[in-house]
Amino acid sequence: MIYPEPILAKVFKLCSNLSQLIFLVGYLVYLFGGAAIAVAEEKKIVQSPSVAPATIPQSNTILPIGLNINGKSVLPSMNVRGKEDGEKAIEFERWLVPWEDIKSALKLKVGEPVNGQIEIKSTLVKFQLDANKLVKDPVLGTAIAIQDLNTIPGITAKFDLNKYAIEITAPAIDRPERGENIVDRPIDLDGLPVMRSGNLTMGALQQRITNSGQNGQSGTTQGEFKAIGSIFDASWFLKIQQPQIDGLQTWKLDELTILRQRPQSDIAIGSQTPFWNRQGNSSGNYWGVTGIFRNGFTPPVELSGSNFLVTDRLQSSRVGRVISGRAQPGSLVQLVRGFETTPIREILIDSSGIYRFENVIVGNGQDSSFGQDYRVLVYPNGQLTANPFVQEAKFITTPGQIPVGSSALVVSAGLNRNPADFFGTFDDPKGGALYRCGANESLTLGVGVVSDPKAGANIGAIGEVFWQPDRIPLQVSAAVATGDRLDLVGKLNYTPSQDFFLSANTDRFSTRADANWRLTPSLTTFGNVDTSRGVSIGGQYNITDPIAATSTSVRGDLDDRLRLRLAATQRFQNWQFGLQLNESAITSQVSYQLSPNAISGGSQIAASYQANNSSGTTSSSTLTSIVWRYRSPGVNANGQSIWQSELGYGFNSRSGGAIAGIDFYPFPGFQVRGSYRGISATGESSYAIEFNTSLLTGGGIQGTDTSIDEFRNLGRIKMSGFLDK
Repeated sequence: MIYPEPILAKVFKLCSNLSQLIFLVGYLVYLFGGAAIAVAEEKKIVQSPSVAPATIPQSNTILPIGLNINGKSVLPSMNVRGKEDGEKAIEFERWLVPWEDIKSALKLKVGEPVNGQIEIKSTLVKFQLDANKLVKDPVLGTAIAIQDLNTIPGITAKFDLNKYAIEITAPAIDRPERGENIVDRPIDLDGLPVMRSGNLTMGALQQRITNSGQNGQSGTTQGEFKAIGSIFDASWFLKIQQPQIDGLQTWKLDELTILRQRPQSDIAIGSQTPFWNRQGNSSGNYWGVTGIFRNGFTPPVELSGSNFLVTDRLQSSRVGRVISGRAQPGSLVQLVRGFETTPIREILIDSSGIYRFENVIVGNGQDSSFGQDYRVLVYPNGQLTANPFVQEAKFITTPGQIPVGSSALVVSAGLNRNPADFFGTFDDPKGGALYRCGANESLTLGVGVVSDPKAGANIGAIGEVFWQPDRIPLQVSAAVATGDRLDLVGKLNYTPSQDFFLSANTDRFSTRADANWRLTPSLTTFGNVDTSRGVSIGGQYNITDPIAATSTSVRGDLDDRLRLRLAATQRFQNWQFGLQLNESAITSQVSYQLSPNAISGGSQIAASYQANNSSGTTSSSTLTSIVWRYRSPGVNANGQSIWQSELGYGFNSRSGGAIAGIDFYPFPGFQVRGSYRGISATGESSYAIEFNTSLLTGGGIQGTDTSIDEFRNLGRIKMSGFLDK
């Protein structure tokens, strides 16, 4: 059947009105029904007993809201308890959001409550959250108010109506997590080949021959022979003085030492310096056996040669110190080494405002003059994206200090040697023992007994104190020896800031004190007190202008007897002027660098004037010279030019003559040095020629530019490079 068009229009209009009426009735039922349900739910909200009523929102609506982190959608929809009017959020700071969703989105690590506080950690923040800020909601579960969420450092939450989502801004949550206590991994040597020497080897030898004379007379030829090697698991060192190279009967054994060094013990046999000699080297007159036994520490590794000194082997390569200070509660404090950024340790400051890092390992002894430099980084509110406050933690560790609870025992016995012939004669038995222990972090004590009649101590006692007070830049060390006389050797360093330094030293000869105060980066003042010389004050000025290629350095002081000492240097492009003045002599020099780059070698012309005043009243001698110097661009393994020479003329009131010199390294292991002075302060001419040969004999003979003294504590060392896969 076909209905007329007007009837169809009426039917459709009636149906449309009915659908609108049904939709309106349904919407009213939903609206009032939902409100009733929301009121019922609000009555069911369970609070934590200590939650403040302010954390309960006035809104009573569960809204499906999206969650965005740093502009990226993390959750398309999550239920929150809040209210909005179609244009903005109402009391947004009191909205409740589900805590589990927030933790997951922000990648937070949440600890268990301790004393009402919950520690929250992420890759860039640490924070203590009051446990009462978390509430229980029957729909959301554990929830947190927006106002409490915003208290976490670096986190800001706001509502975006257009996206119908909560926008949270958080710092770089995808950054890799950093460790709390990062330490260096030990080097793994497993699987690498081990090289072992024979029972008796010679690692290197050196022969020096010098011929010198005056006024054309036949000169004398002297020499010195050195050799090093290994014997079983120890090293040996030999030095022979040759007053006449062709007269074997004049040769004398100067040093012969067998040394076995291990981390926990050392044994030295032969010539050495006794540990009770605090005034310097004993010139090889003491020959004996010394044992050092350490417990709880290891000494620094010696890769450069030197005389075997017990005092060096009684130092710890590392000591533990405490770093402490104050910071605002809630701050995150990190300890870093030098200018590194990776934290060694970190701590979140509690309500006490005090941080403390226990047993921080710092260098001691020869590792650093003032110990290991550390920095303390303080991040306010635990926010690692903020610029930290930097506090320096520079240590002054006293050489001789050893860790708390560690100890060392030294036992030595031997004879005094008289070098009358090659082997010499031995008499005068002597010896002693010393015990040193780490009393606490700041104090190391030592006590000993010694018998040395030649040194004025038939039976004497030794006392040692090494003191570094906590958090005070003071360094004190003292050793007292009793016997026929009382000897005190002491040292004090005080460095309250980078601009001021005070030191004092005392021994049986004199007592000295020095103070340095840097007023500006270019100007420093200083004062000196010396019981053998008096009192002096002075200053030093240094300034450099790299653009103009100029530099100026002036240092001078005046003592209580009105004696002036002055040293000045002025550089201007290729020119250099120098002046040195004291109560005994005056020396001045001007030079011009002919080559454009003095560092890579080249030529120089220098004129100098020197006047000596030995009598203190009139000039007894003067010397004026002008020379041309040349240095080759090529250098050897030690950084010395392969070829250096000078040629010129000098004169004084008595006579004049030529000046010539040469220093030549034709190949590794061989050095030739020669000089001629046709004029001198006394008016006499002189010459000297020196040949020096240094050879490594282990594994084949080859030359070395390094003095074999560098290996005397090792006997022999060989390193070979390799490439792994």
